Amino acid sequence: MEEMNSDNAMNATAVSGLDSDMRALLVELQEVSKRSCEECVQALPAALEQCDGAVVRLWIDLGIEIASGSGATGIRYFKESLGSVVGLKTAEHQERVLTAAIQMINVDDDAESAGALLAFECVCRGAEAVDVLGDTGLDAWTAIGRDLGKWNALAAVEYFRESPAVLRVIPFDHLKRWVECGIKLVTTNQFDSFDYLLTLEFFRTTPQIFSAIPEVEIRLRVLEYGNQLADRSPHAAMAFLKQSPHAVGAILQMPEGLTGNEAASLREEANSRFEQWVGAGMEALEYSAESARAYFAYESRWALVSIERAMSGVSLRTMQRPLRLLVNGLTGKDLRVETHRASAVAPTSPAMPGCPVEQPASVERPPCLQDTMDTIALPPVLNSYARKSDNARLYRVMAAHKAGHFEFGTHDLHIESIQDLVVDLHARYGQNRQPTSVWEVFALYPSPALAQDLWMIVEDARVDSRLTTEYAGLRRDMDRVVKEAVTQRPLFQTGSLRDMVVEALMRMSVNQTTDGIPTSCQEIIDQARPMLAEVQDASATCETSIRIADRLYGLLDVLSPTDQPLSETPDSESGSQESQPDEGDMTQQGNGYAYEQILNLSYRGGARPVSSESIEFLERETLEVEASQGEEAAGYKPAVRYDEWDTTLGDYRSRWCTIIESTGETMNGGEAFVAQTLVDHQWTIQRLRKCFEGIRPSSLRWVKNQLDGEDIDTDAAIERLVERRARRIPSDRVFMHREIRVRSVSAAVLTDMSGSTNRILDADGKRVIDVEKEALILLCEALEALGDRYAIYGFSGRSRHDVRFTIMKEFDHHYDARCKQRIGAIEPAHQNRDGAAIRHAVSKLRHERAKVKLLLLLSDGRPLDDQYERDYALEDTRMALLEAKRLGIHPLCVTIDHEAPTYLNRMCGEAGFVVVDQAARLPDCLPHIYRRLTT
Repeated sequence: MEEMNSDNAMNATAVSGLDSDMRALLVELQEVSKRSCEECVQALPAALEQCDGAVVRLWIDLGIEIASGSGATGIRYFKESLGSVVGLKTAEHQERVLTAAIQMINVDDDAESAGALLAFECVCRGAEAVDVLGDTGLDAWTAIGRDLGKWNALAAVEYFRESPAVLRVIPFDHLKRWVECGIKLVTTNQFDSFDYLLTLEFFRTTPQIFSAIPEVEIRLRVLEYGNQLADRSPHAAMAFLKQSPHAVGAILQMPEGLTGNEAASLREEANSRFEQWVGAGMEALEYSAESARAYFAYESRWALVSIERAMSGVSLRTMQRPLRLLVNGLTGKDLRVETHRASAVAPTSPAMPGCPVEQPASVERPPCLQDTMDTIALPPVLNSYARKSDNARLYRVMAAHKAGHFEFGTHDLHIESIQDLVVDLHARYGQNRQPTSVWEVFALYPSPALAQDLWMIVEDARVDSRLTTEYAGLRRDMDRVVKEAVTQRPLFQTGSLRDMVVEALMRMSVNQTTDGIPTSCQEIIDQARPMLAEVQDASATCETSIRIADRLYGLLDVLSPTDQPLSETPDSESGSQESQPDEGDMTQQGNGYAYEQILNLSYRGGARPVSSESIEFLERETLEVEASQGEEAAGYKPAVRYDEWDTTLGDYRSRWCTIIESTGETMNGGEAFVAQTLVDHQWTIQRLRKCFEGIRPSSLRWVKNQLDGEDIDTDAAIERLVERRARRIPSDRVFMHREIRVRSVSAAVLTDMSGSTNRILDADGKRVIDVEKEALILLCEALEALGDRYAIYGFSGRSRHDVRFTIMKEFDHHYDARCKQRIGAIEPAHQNRDGAAIRHAVSKLRHERAKVKLLLLLSDGRPLDDQYERDYALEDTRMALLEAKRLGIHPLCVTIDHEAPTYLNRMCGEAGFVVVDQAARLPDCLPHIYRRLTT
């Protein structure tokens, strides 16, 4: 005890009077964690005052076990758990809970910290459980948590936290059924790993859900239905459980004051209706799991409310087309953009479990070498940021970086150009193998993984430097992504000097500071800095990179694998000696060792798969509002939402698509295109003007068969004379007068601006979008001569949350220079979600007072967007066109797609369509199509 006092672990007053057993426990606790021991000593007087000595010894004993598993949890335990132990009131309950908690310490053999946290939660929630259960059920309550912990410690922690509140809303004998339902809600994510999101959500929300259902019997019915649904579709089950209070309130809530037969009859009827409501969801489940989920989540018009669940991720499928345009534009090659699924587990050595294999065949290839010669591989989903726009930016930067490796020659390095380096490596390290590829050159080093990482850092730095130099438009996005990627990394990896130097090189490769690196590494860093500057010069090549990487390896080669940074921080609580690497943890090959490959920056392909557990549930509405507010200032109007027809549900998805309307203020350029079009088609424009002026009505017209007027209607007068001679009663309408004649037509032209319009049509490089723009300019010139009211719109899509609707000319706008410039500035954008764009154009046409209202849909192919393709897209577009017809609007689809007849008959139906057989003829054809429609 004198030793403990000398270390200031406790004071003599605090420990005076303790028996030898308790003193021995404190000595043991001090050896495990001094901080935990200090917290224990502070709480000890209160513990001895309020609890029996046996309970206090058991309390300390449990704290020792918890602190052994997790020092931080041990400190929390002694700070917070005493109140819960005292709250158990009787010594018997206290001992039972503490004993049960001790049994949970080793519940997870792979993670002692998980068992420590589980035991801590068991103690902290024990008093609440006893308040609900009384003397009975306590052992069974702890046993359920222990068994659940063997399956998943995280779920068991949530069990202990939430089950006391759950026991207030359901009987104890149904607690196991509640846990079973939670287990069934475990799903697998896109990376084929377990996803506990629904399980945790269910555990946490059950008290709130069931407390909103007034009767215990109904709660148990809801729980049973949830179990049945979870057997077949976890997402449908969770949607049902979340919406059950609303359904119960709407269907099963009985009016007050009813008694006897009347109440029983109404209850039976309500039960039947509730069964039918659940049964309809079960029938939807027979069709598809998504149908059932949408049904129970009330996402369709059939439901009482619309609730959209949020997943802040962006899928590659959404970005595939624009990213392919980007990489093909950068490289000038026809590259595909496909998904890759990185292995979650690195290869390990059978002889040394946990250590990466040093054989080159087992070293994971760097991201830049994972692509094939015609494919760029990207993650299937990015959830790195809360905002979709930020995830989309990361996709663009990742694609540009990988395209840079193609453009700037990473894949063009041949072994012959570095043969002198191979000879030098043979002499330096004694390897006699002759490499046949650059990949095999790394095998000549004692540590292939280290050599590869150094080359990866250097080559990535060269490519990034060239990208930001030659494509200034990428600099802003890359700078932002780089800054965020660096801040997400640990300050410096613990371990050897080599590890820290490699991390510093990674930061230097993106021009970030190396503040915080130990001074013992600084000399090497100073020598490496000018080497990295060499590869960032415009004249550097891929050969330069591999030679610089070799020089860097030489710098690190002088370091021993056992070299550790000098301690520059205070000792940790658990020991006074510096931890040294065990010789058994190293594989010596000269100066090589079992080097752990560094995790690359996320945009360079080093991002680990992100579990959907990290996504907040209800962010989507907030993000959409923030996005619309930010875009309004940049020339965008607030977002508008429209329903969308889901043929798989046989119903509309309520407020499913978001239209973001652009006022066109951000569209620049285009004047030269318009001017050239007016020159190229000047004779056609003159002919169209004369033709359309010819069908313009004269300002006045004669109206015959009137009772009075300005002149005699000769035909009517002759007919009157004939009638009199035939002795029949003649008509008195023998006059005529003149009245103003007005043409009453309003037309909206909706133009597809999807990425596919970037397709080249001829040897002159003219694209589909250029032909569309020429057609719009000629149509505008003709309509100006005719005098009809018209509007010109464009649309593209980036998923249902971001359908862009661009205004080139509104009905009330004049066809002036600004309007022409907007048309000339149209460029291919993203994808095309036709249904939402049609509905928005129809909403504008509805405000027109013209007798004839036309909607022309100008497209180059079938509708396509994220989760909007094939039958789904065709049926939604068809419904949007039918909706227009029901409102008295005449839609017509004009397309240059040769495959159009295979789907337009189905998509357009009664709306009608025209296929222009040659895209180049569209400018001449479009005005004549309009003329035939309106005359």
